[in-house]
Amino acid sequence: MPTAVSSAGARSNARARHRLAGRELTGRELLAGRALTRRALA
Repeated sequence: MPTAVSSAGARSNARARHRLAGRELTGRELLAGRALTRRALA
């Protein structure tokens, strides 16, 4: 049971960290990511 709770906590922490990282992205990185997704979708 404790492992399930800790894994859920780690998952939420990772999600929060990912959100922070996304907020810290520079405009150039955002443009590059958009170009990559466009290339992947095409």
